[in-house]
Amino acid sequence: MFAANNGIDGNMRKLTNLKEGAKICLSNSQRLLDDSKALFYGNSYLTCFYLAQICLEELAKGFKLIEKEKKRESFTEEEWDKITRGKAHKRKLEYLQEIEDKWEEECMGSEVLWDTNTPQEDKEKQAKSLYNWRMDSLYVNYDFDRCKWINPLVNPVFRGTPVYHTECVTLISRATTLLQVFAAKINEIP
Repeated sequence: MFAANNGIDGNMRKLTNLKEGAKICLSNSQRLLDDSKALFYGNSYLTCFYLAQICLEELAKGFKLIEKEKKRESFTEEEWDKITRGKAHKRKLEYLQEIEDKWEEECMGSEVLWDTNTPQEDKEKQAKSLYNWRMDSLYVNYDFDRCKWINPLVNPVFRGTPVYHTECVTLISRATTLLQVFAAKINEIP
């Protein structure tokens, strides 16, 4: 997926065929969402929630690939690492919120009745909260505020908020909608 670039330093590598990468992200996102739905119907809400969120993160990578492809911009290895390594989970969720804000504006056009742009501070808080919630749905942790262990097998909560049917339905619905938008965006690329 990388090609050598004989640019300034001769060592910078770039991703090639971004549309192909976007299609792979779409397929993988669909797989993660399907698995999430299966867990939902099996009442395994915590793992369902986790996989639905991972689906959203995969979609964020795909949207980034499409954005670069449409602008005919290159995508360096360093840029790719920023959205796939380290603390990229929160960055991907923030970026996805930006995509949703733009999409709402596109759909509403001149009919916008309210400001659909989520302030950056709110995007960061939402991304951090969703990330933390996900972590507690997957790993044993300790809630220092409540002096209590978080056991994802028996305590489906994050800081007192349960992860049940409603939270999973909301996340699955969001992922389903974004998958449809993403598939349409891929088809717009020649």
